[in-house]
Amino acid sequence: MSRDVAHDGAGGFRVRFPFDRRLVELLKSLPRRRWHAVDKVWVVPETDVVPLVELLQPEGFTFDDEAHRRYADSGGAKAVADEAMPARVDREF
Repeated sequence: MSRDVAHDGAGGFRVRFPFDRRLVELLKSLPRRRWHAVDKVWVVPETDVVPLVELLQPEGFTFDDEAHRRYADSGGAKAVADEAMPARVDREF
């Protein structure tokens, strides 16, 4: 399993990664994150896209195009630098 973030189509981002206690603690720093035990996935509201990307990008996570778009639309710090990049699924910021 890789480290990835994908929009769920229902107002949130699904965060998947192999178990790593340090990454779990990082995610817990986001106040509105939720763990879904059945699916074994973290869900973070799409309104928290900027802190989500800025927290996980340095950890090697990849983000789907919807995460990239919402990050740029929300004024993420790296949005300007990424506008010149061609659209691609699962790219890093």
